[in-house]
Order: sequence, then C-alpha cells, then structure tokens
Amino acid sequence: MKRKLILRLLSFFVVFSMALSINNIDSHAEEEYTIVVNVTQNVVTIYQAGQPVKAMVCSTGTYTPKSGTYRTSSKYRWHALVGGVYGQYCTRITGQILFHSVPYTRNGDESSVEYWEYDKLGTSASLGCVRLCVEDAKWIYDNCPSSTSVTFVTGDDMPLGKPTSYIISDSPERFRGWDPTDPADNNPWNIMKYDSCFDAVYYADKYSDLKNIYGYDDKMLAVHWVTRGINEERQASSEFDIKYYKNTYSDLSSIFGNDNYAYVLHYIHNGKSEGRAATLEDDGTLSSVYNGVDYSAVYDYTYYINRYSDLKEVFGDNQTAAFLHFVDYGMKEGRQGNEEFDVIAYRNAYPDLDEAFQDELPKYYLHYINSGKNEGRKAVEEDFPQEVVTEYNGIDYSAVYDYDYYINNNQDVYKAYGDNYLAVLKHFVDYGMREGRVASDSFNIISYKTRYPDLQNEFGDDNERYYLHYINNGIKENRIGN
Repeated sequence: MKRKLILRLLSFFVVFSMALSINNIDSHAEEEYTIVVNVTQNVVTIYQAGQPVKAMVCSTGTYTPKSGTYRTSSKYRWHALVGGVYGQYCTRITGQILFHSVPYTRNGDESSVEYWEYDKLGTSASLGCVRLCVEDAKWIYDNCPSSTSVTFVTGDDMPLGKPTSYIISDSPERFRGWDPTDPADNNPWNIMKYDSCFDAVYYADKYSDLKNIYGYDDKMLAVHWVTRGINEERQASSEFDIKYYKNTYSDLSSIFGNDNYAYVLHYIHNGKSEGRAATLEDDGTLSSVYNGVDYSAVYDYTYYINRYSDLKEVFGDNQTAAFLHFVDYGMKEGRQGNEEFDVIAYRNAYPDLDEAFQDELPKYYLHYINSGKNEGRKAVEEDFPQEVVTEYNGIDYSAVYDYDYYINNNQDVYKAYGDNYLAVLKHFVDYGMREGRVASDSFNIISYKTRYPDLQNEFGDDNERYYLHYINNGIKENRIGN
C-alpha cells in the first residue's frame, strides 16, 4: 500500500513537472525572436511571435546564403574577420557567415571603424557575412540566444521597410573612425544624445533646407548636425547657440579657437553645470553686448528693424536674430543701427579714419564705440556743418573749389552725398582732383596745364599737384587759373 502511494505521488510530480515544462516552452516560444535576412534588399527584419517588430539595414555579399534557414551558435564580443580586420558583437549563423559590425582595422579599438565600408551599409559589400551598425549587431548579440532561427530570402518583401543608412566618410576626423550608434562612453557621436544641444524637431523647423531633405528623420538630422551643422555654426536647440557661446567667453575662445566641436563638448560636460549662458536670451535681458563689446552706441533694435523692411520680414519680433544680423552682416553692409550713428557720414567726416580703415566698415562702428563717442566726434549727417566748407585737413581749397559749381557739374557726386557739404568737399579732395574734375569757374586744370609748360614738365600727369600749386603758389605768382 505504501509502495503504491509512493508510485502515485511520483507519477503526479512527473506529470506536473511535464506540464510546467510544456508551459515554459510555450511561454518561451512566444517570446523567442526569429530573423529574416533579405539578401536582395540588404535588410534584416526581426520577428517576435510571427510579427515583424524591428528592421535593420545591412550589407550582405557574394557568399551570403540566398535561401535556407539556419540556427545561430557562437557569440564573440570581438572577432577576427577575413582580411586582417575585426568585428564587434559577432553572432555565428552558419560556417563562416556571421552577423557583425562593420569591420575595424584594430582589434578592440572602437575608434578604428572602416568608415568607407560603413558608408556602404544598405548595399552588397561584404564577402558573405551580414554587416550591421553596432547598435543592431549588439541588439542581436544581446537579445537573440544561440539556436535563434535565421532565414535568408530574396525579393522585395520588407514588411517594415528599409531604414536609412548613415554616410560618415565626410565627417570630421575625430568622428569618422567611430560608428555613430556605438554606445561606448567615449564615442564622440554621443553629443547627438544631449538634447540640451541637439533637438531634431527644432533643427528641422529652424532650417528649411534640412527639413526639405530629411523631414523629421532624427537620425539623419543628427548626423548632419555633427558632420556639417556644427562647423557651419547652426543652432540645433533652443538652449544652445554655438555662435553665441563661442563669441561670449574669451576664456574658451583662447583655448579652443575655431574648434567648434570643443565648444559643444565644453557646454555639455562643463558649461551647463557652471551656469554659463548659451543663448542671448539666457542673459536675462535683451542685451546689446556681444563678444565683450557693447553695441548700444550704434544699435537699437526698434530703429534697426523698422528702418529695414527686409529684416523685419525675416526676423519679425526675434530681437536676438536681428541683433546678431547687425553684428555679423549689418555693419559690413553699412546699415544704420540707430539714430546716433551713420557709418557713411562718419567715414566721410574724418579723413584720419578713412585712411586707417578704408573699406572695412565694421571698424568705423567699433572706433565710435571705443573712442569716437568719448572724443565727441560727430556721427550723423545732421551734426556736420550746414554751411558750405572749403577747408579740409588743414588746406583751404576755396581757390579751386566751389560747392555749388561742383555738385551742379557733377551729378554723380550730388546723388551720392547730397547736402553733406563736408562729404562733397572730401570727394573732391580724395578723388575729384586726381580725376581732373573742374570744381570752380576760377580754375580749370586743362587750361592751367596748357598755359604753363613749366608746370607740365614738372608735374606731368599728376593732376593733384596742379590744383595744389595754384592754391599755394599760382595765385601769388598771378598765374591765370582758367
């Protein structure tokens, strides 16, 4: 009796254990992944419980199976590949055919990826293995145990479509040797993951040229920002403006110079925690200070935006953008930023500045900011003499120059300078005499040259010297000027 009871109990536990085992097998089967490799399209599709759940772009090759189902076996964190190169996150499919990353030139060195091969993802490029980006190779390595089913097919079937592949060969050297998807802590591409500096939606909305090409594809926008946008000083988030950050902190610019990537990395790892402002708005005011210079003496937002309709149409109420336009472009274009300073009038009024700065217009603005205003220099046309002037740079030109005569006979000069008496005189001195222009009915350079061969022998074609000779000597010598 006792023996029968024991047998019954053993039988019960066996049946119970079998039932648990069957349940576990069914449960495991529902969670198990299967893999389909489309060799024609170079796409890997992951299935779970018969449903496609993940797509990966890949590169297959000449010896990749075109059909058949296999079971994965061994896994290798790093593994030697044909040709003296190495792969990350390798999973053996069959024989010498593996899932693995794009090859690396150095074993265990994540910074040595063959970027020219990386650009080929999505095309047939391997000998026979299935190449993947690191993120996808690692996903299979981590989530698909040995004996995972892998089926090779050809044709057009891609239930989840084909993911976009990266082109990294034109990226800066410090990035080019890395797979952008590698999760390694020291991967420089990880700056894409910091939303304080990069926001795909913000980036696309701010730059229509990118939106037209990439839409809101966050990965492609991120790659553009890293490979090109940072060097172009494009702003990729509302929190960080590389141009502002670069130009605001002299301690950083003295260290980093024009290494734009260094400024991004500094803000991520140090600047943000130090409380450094990374956009003009962060200053808490609509500041007129930029790169250590206070432009308030030559710039006022309301005046600037209302004076130039093209800027108002582009910038609207964006005071930051308008100010940066003035600093970066407006001064070079000679635009007037407030009622107090007109660069053309300032240049025309002061020959010492014109001689020093010539056509470099921003220098006139900076001179006024740093020196001219304190020196009491006049900076708008209305501040200059409203009566006719004939003296310039210590010389009285009245013997050869008359304002009314000059503008009436030289309409191009009047069109350019109007009633700015000093500017008109300056034109005569700087250009008119050299060009042989007649500026008075009392002096005609052609007649003066013709009448006095001694002067012609001495001065030749140097027109300016004839005018100056008449002023300094000719009148006293009773020479005739017309």
